[in-house]
Amino acid sequence: MTPAPRRLVLNARFLTQAQSGVQRYAHMLMTAFDRLLEHPSLAQRLGPVTAYYPADAGLQVTPAWRHITLEPLPCRWPGGGHIWEQTALARAARGGYLLNLTGSGPALHRDQLLVIHDANIWHVPDAFSRRYRGFHKTLRPVLARRARDLATVSQFSAQELAQVLDQPELRFRVIPNGADHLVPPRDCAAVMSALGLSKNGFFLAVGNLSPNKNLVRLAQAMAKLGYPLPLVIAGAEASGLAKAGLPPELAHSGQVRFLGRVHDDTLAVLYANARAFLWPPLREGFGIPPLEAMRFGTPVLSSNSTAMPEVLAQAPIYFEPQDVEDIARAIAQFLALPTEARDAQVIAGYDRARRFSWDRSAKQLAELLAKRLS
Repeated sequence: MTPAPRRLVLNARFLTQAQSGVQRYAHMLMTAFDRLLEHPSLAQRLGPVTAYYPADAGLQVTPAWRHITLEPLPCRWPGGGHIWEQTALARAARGGYLLNLTGSGPALHRDQLLVIHDANIWHVPDAFSRRYRGFHKTLRPVLARRARDLATVSQFSAQELAQVLDQPELRFRVIPNGADHLVPPRDCAAVMSALGLSKNGFFLAVGNLSPNKNLVRLAQAMAKLGYPLPLVIAGAEASGLAKAGLPPELAHSGQVRFLGRVHDDTLAVLYANARAFLWPPLREGFGIPPLEAMRFGTPVLSSNSTAMPEVLAQAPIYFEPQDVEDIARAIAQFLALPTEARDAQVIAGYDRARRFSWDRSAKQLAELLAKRLS
């Protein structure tokens, strides 16, 4: 008789958090993984899958999973999600293989997959609060040493994490983000009217006000060009991140509009109607938004730093993110492109974005788990 596979446990604390890049990664990857479990043979190999989340925290996202069982898990001790992970989750996962997809988990549980998305807390420390930075710089090296399996989202991140965590680069399995989660908008007119925007009448940027997102230099570059089009910024504050405010003369120029966090339906409308998408971060371990924009046929102008050339290849117009003059040069270059060149950029972007799907990443995860759990 073939022995039953070990129980698979998911740390689903991410469902109780505001959705930024790492939370979207976990949610969409497991949604695609849940679809894979429609196949009986795979479901039998991987065994039951239980996703635990803190019982005292409300769900920010309720997933439409059919084969992953979602269960609230109480904690005896107060102190927030990290205490819950180190105590209640550690106990519940005992004897099972644990998936931690957002960079934290119980230090005493060795039989786990730990996904760390980037090394930014080491390389751009000013982008994080002192408390967040101190906690994760202590926890992650311990987790990396103890976890049976490690993964990240790009080869660039694998190289950087290997250095800061003193681990062999080959220990990091690359399971990238997907870019096919936004649904093409059906009726753009009402949303555009409500926002007071017109098709091709604005540049779009997505991100919070972390210094790493580099929105100050982007706004300065736009000001140098006399704001050929307004700059619309979608994104909300994220827990643990420091803030970087725009200078008053830029923030109140009337040419920069902050929409805050927007629903995915609205974000899809913005992507589909922007003249171009501007992506200026100083450091990224992957970067989902430019791929999202490319899938909607929107040209992308991107920072040339860190993981962006690996992820985006030759599809964007690149610029040096710390050089305001070079950001302005890239925007002016884009505006001067003839129609044929702009169409070619759109096609190249769409072809590049199609390479990144959540189903493909879920299959990579399933291959790893099938070997580990059998």
